[in-house]
Amino acid sequence: MTRFGMEETTGSQARSANGPLSQLALRTEKIKREALLLMYQMVDSTAGLKRKHSIRTRQIEFLETLSPMELATLGCFVKALGLGYSEHMKLQPKPMIEGHIRERMCVFEDKVLRYGPFFAWATVAGTQRSRRWARIAMLEGLNDMEAFERGQSMAYASLQSVVWNVFCKKAECDLADSWNIIQDIVEEQLVSHKA
Repeated sequence: MTRFGMEETTGSQARSANGPLSQLALRTEKIKREALLLMYQMVDSTAGLKRKHSIRTRQIEFLETLSPMELATLGCFVKALGLGYSEHMKLQPKPMIEGHIRERMCVFEDKVLRYGPFFAWATVAGTQRSRRWARIAMLEGLNDMEAFERGQSMAYASLQSVVWNVFCKKAECDLADSWNIIQDIVEEQLVSHKA
């Protein structure tokens, strides 16, 4: 995951020094593991479903079972992956304009939530076949985003926006305040998490 700005820290590396930095590294690793587990659980919750509407309904049901802390962890982790992806896009031989990168970042975050961590790997470091699949999924996502923005009735909001909306409902906050509250929750986890 280093391509996404999320360097892996092994337990032995983090334990090599007993200072606050090693404790922070251990806590960060635990939060990343928790976010990955939530992503896998959400993907698993849709196993066997074929229709897009059924899959989306099950994903929303899964998100509604999560606590505000779990939603914050998931939301921040996916946002970090999205930011890493946007940096990756800036390094491509044919750079894109910033607006297109932001659109792709939104779609990337949605697809990571929909398909799990495999999508992130497939997009950046996967085999030729998996990168092709990811490109097709990204194009479908961009088309879906345009349809949603045009108000087409069968279009869906991004799953990341669903995470934010469910969080706001559970944390009883406004969408405008949600990012600051989510950051505070994750920062508190970093400070107080038992590694």
